[in-house]
Amino acid sequence: MKKIIGNLTLIIGVVISSLAAVEGQRVSRAAPVDLALLGEVLHTAVSSRHANDTPRMYVWQDRTIEAGATLDSEDIAWLKSNGTAQVLINRRAVDRESLPVSPDILGRVFASPVVLGSELETIRPGRLISSRFIQRLAASDLDTVRVEIRVPDPDIEGHTVREEVTYSLADGTAPLLGGTLREEVSLPVQLKSDSYIDEETLQRLQASALKEVEVKIPRNWSWNQWGGRWIFLVGILITLVGVLFKRARPDAAALQEEQLEVTRLREKLQELELALEDIGGRLDGMTNEAIHEELDKLLLGPVYTLAEGRNSIRSAHGMRVFTAVMDPFARGERKLNRAWSAAVDGYEDEARRSLRAALPAFREAREALPGTTPPRPTGFDGVETGMPLPPDVPIAPAESHWTDE
Repeated sequence: MKKIIGNLTLIIGVVISSLAAVEGQRVSRAAPVDLALLGEVLHTAVSSRHANDTPRMYVWQDRTIEAGATLDSEDIAWLKSNGTAQVLINRRAVDRESLPVSPDILGRVFASPVVLGSELETIRPGRLISSRFIQRLAASDLDTVRVEIRVPDPDIEGHTVREEVTYSLADGTAPLLGGTLREEVSLPVQLKSDSYIDEETLQRLQASALKEVEVKIPRNWSWNQWGGRWIFLVGILITLVGVLFKRARPDAAALQEEQLEVTRLREKLQELELALEDIGGRLDGMTNEAIHEELDKLLLGPVYTLAEGRNSIRSAHGMRVFTAVMDPFARGERKLNRAWSAAVDGYEDEARRSLRAALPAFREAREALPGTTPPRPTGFDGVETGMPLPPDVPIAPAESHWTDE
């Protein structure tokens, strides 16, 4: 239950924090009607018609302030006299400006793509024609371009077929969108918008003889002016509560269930190792079909169970043990998958090599999981304890812990 509550709390906290953060990126914000609106730009038009559409605005005079208007004292007085409580304004009146190409623009960011006429880029055939590529074609000196585009199907009305044509750029570029370039062309290099202007970029701009570029106006961020700051803090607080729930000690029932799952995984690891030892003893006489059949049983049986229950190992023993177990397990799983593919494709030798290589990896995984014991050696199941030991097996001394009590 604690895990479920913790997961839900984390989700709620992240969603609330994300919504608050996104609010700071909106192009407009609601602001109360007061003298602080002087010089602000109206985002949504305000008129007497808004009395019917927006209950919070009460504008009775027959007048309209259009969107994009810069508010002055007369506008503010009119809004207040008609009971308008708040309006939507742009967060920034202007978000870009054109500046001369000089060291003063270092550290600024391009507001729009910039074409460098002094640098050419060779584009090979096969390039998909996107809207950005169309802009580059339009800015080039090319008159025609050979492309593969969709044209109306002459045989079936309403259908199109792909056809290679030599297209004149003077006829517009809209039909090219989604087409494919069929010839090699050289186009001026275009710097992307939002690119950072450093020393090297400045030199490239100067080499292209550009006089000015359009850059973004830096936005000064203030915690006190952020309208969603309290919602964001609430989201962070809820997230921290979720983390505490996740890190809380599980109750007795959860611990018991977790231990039972880890015990089951131990048994599956031992089962997998014994199965691979058994297959390894019969491998030389097995056909590809038999290898494939045996691997299907392992991959859909113990290997699948171990992969699905791996999180129980991490919960019970921590990340270090989890890594020590799952790293060799993943290597063994890859070897089994390779052996399966080789057996299906008829590469018998490769299937045998990969299958034999999987056993040491799974044995390493079993040894890394605390509480596991080596599987009983194959072939000793029927040994009776009363039978005398072979001559080459030394008898343990009396003080040995192997003697019976």
